[in-house]
Amino acid sequence: MAKMRKVLKFEGSSREDLLSFPKPAIIRMGYELGKVQDGQEPTDWKPFSDVGPGVREIRIEVSGDDFRSLYAVMLGSTVHVIHCFPKKSNKTRQADIDLAKKRYKALVKEMKK
Repeated sequence: MAKMRKVLKFEGSSREDLLSFPKPAIIRMGYELGKVQDGQEPTDWKPFSDVGPGVREIRIEVSGDDFRSLYAVMLGSTVHVIHCFPKKSNKTRQADIDLAKKRYKALVKEMKK
């Protein structure tokens, strides 16, 4: 029996942020998020517990530029894309971390209702 694909839900402006990436980066990130929807691990990822438990960061590079998506799989059936952003330096900007934390907390609060 085939597994059910998880639903992909974008939090805040994460969808628009992803769509602002260059087209090759959008395609590549879409592929990686599709793998997550199918219950597989992305090609390059790491835990991002600074934002919240269970949050992961997908890392891609396209034409020498780095792009990231932070996501969480909660209650097993939905992949919540919390934040998408280009990464311009070795360290993730505090503003990106703070925005992701804010969205994660709102998501957790909403799920408790």
